[in-house]
Parts: sequence; structure tokens; C-alpha cells
Amino acid sequence: MPNANPLTFKRIFTDSLRDLYSDGNSVWIHGKLSLNIPTLIKTNLSSTTIRLLNGNYDTDFLLQIGNELWFPVIENRTFEIASLRVDIDSFHAINYCHYVDKDAFYICEQTGRGLFKVDNIDPNKIKVFNESLSIYEDKIFNSKGIFPEADGLTFYEISEGFYADKNCVWEHQNKLEGFNPKKFEIVDRRLSIVKDDNLVRVYGNIIPNADAKTVKVLDAYHNCYWRDKHHVWYWTEQIQPLRLPDDGELYFYPKSHFCRVGSKVWCQQYLLEDVDISTFTIIEPTIAKDKNFYFMEDRKYTHQEYKDKDIGKYYTFG
Repeated sequence: MPNANPLTFKRIFTDSLRDLYSDGNSVWIHGKLSLNIPTLIKTNLSSTTIRLLNGNYDTDFLLQIGNELWFPVIENRTFEIASLRVDIDSFHAINYCHYVDKDAFYICEQTGRGLFKVDNIDPNKIKVFNESLSIYEDKIFNSKGIFPEADGLTFYEISEGFYADKNCVWEHQNKLEGFNPKKFEIVDRRLSIVKDDNLVRVYGNIIPNADAKTVKVLDAYHNCYWRDKHHVWYWTEQIQPLRLPDDGELYFYPKSHFCRVGSKVWCQQYLLEDVDISTFTIIEPTIAKDKNFYFMEDRKYTHQEYKDKDIGKYYTFG
């Protein structure tokens, strides 16, 4: 690189996309997929502070050059580098994405706008809520700006990742439409099952015919299954045709994803056909056989087909 001092030249930051270099007088940036030489950011810096304030493989860099902070900006899938002048002596992080100096409040949006100033905010009145949220009067700020619709005066954390105010419930920063914060309950985190007194939501989907008052997750091994007083689901898929207790008692085959009610057998959410109950045997969590067939999830094989295709050889589950 022209004019770079080989004796003091070094890399000062790296992540999966780019490197920053400096020799104490200049700073360069280089995209790792670029075939061009590094791009000069600024030069004639021999009496200027060059310091990496933030940045690693998981977070964008924040580079101090004098009284300016330099950072990446990604807009419309285009990468740029920008700068913002701050009061460097008082500038500091208050949580993962929020900063203040003596004059202003700033948000650093990762893989987005980068660092930007939020107008009309008294930095002395900002209150840290957690690692990604801050409160100013009746406003909540997240990593992008104002947390929409949230009332800062009544905002609280229900449990990790779930928030509410007097009117609404959020999962992370996604509003759960129609949920009553006073009746909200986390049923199961693995399946992301939440409910209030009327609604049941699983993996981001409202389950229309679930009875919120009787919802429960089944035993630890079968924790992909859940039920209410009349129905059973595998994740978000209802096991059909089935109505409990009218059709009989629900039975789970041990250490498997097969269940039975009466003469009907399901693997996960799939109803199996032509099952001989008296000879039905579990081979693997999602493989079983009877005297006539092998069953694997929603597929059925004759004994000869199963052997010829060597189905079990490449079987994996979980």
C-alpha cells in the first residue's frame, strides 16, 4: 500500500467480512472478498488517537479517530463506512447497543444504520432497562430506535425475551396481537408455547381450536407434543382424526414419537395406515414395524422394500 509504514503497520480489527489496518498515521479498510488493495479511510493522523472502542466477530466495529467515530453502514445491501462526531471524553456505552455522551443519546444498529444520534433526548435522563433496551420518560428504545407502541411508564419484562406493558405483550420485539398481558403465561420455551385466557400461540402460530385453559405439554421425552382436553398436537400440527376422551385413551410408545388411541397409530402428526396393533414394535424413535410393514414417519415399506432399500442404514433422528 502506498505510503504505509512497514515498521508500524498492523491489523487492528478483523471479522468475517473486513479488516482494519493502521500504521499510526493512516487507517485502511479491506473487504475480505475484495481483490483490490485496502481503501484509505483517513491519513495524517500521527498526533491523533486511533482506538478501537468496539468490535469483534459478533459485533460491528466502532473506531475512534480523534473526535470522530467510524463505523460500517449497510443500506439496501450496500456496504459503506461513515463517521459521527461525538464528545469523545464523555462518550461511553450504557448497554449493548446504546451510548451517551454529555450532550446526546446514541443507538448503534448492527448490520444497519450503524451509530446515529437520537434527537431531543437528555442523556442524563436515560435509564437502562436491560442489555438491549433503554427507557426515556414514556418511550422505550431498542437497537433500531423507538420500540413501537410500548408504554415506557408501564413496561416490564415477563421473562427472558418476553415483555409487556399495560396493553400489549411482545416476544423479543414482535408484538403478540390480541394477547392479554394480565393473563399471559409461558407454557413451554422449547416449543415456544404461550397463552392467555383465550389464545394459544406455538412457534409463532396462533392455534385456532386450542383450549387455552387446558393446554399442557406432555412428558419430557415427548416434549414435541402438547394437548388440551380434546386434541393433541405435534409442534403446530394437530393429530387427526382424534377427539379425546371420546375416541379412547392416549398412549405413547416409550422412547418414540409414536402414539396410539384405540386402533389408530400416529408417528409425529402422521396417521399410519394398515397397522397391525398386536405385532407393532418400535425400532427407532420414528421407525416401527409390524408383521406386514415397516413405518418411518409418514412412509410405509414392505419388509422386502425396507431390506432392499436399506432404509435403516442412513437413519438419523434428533
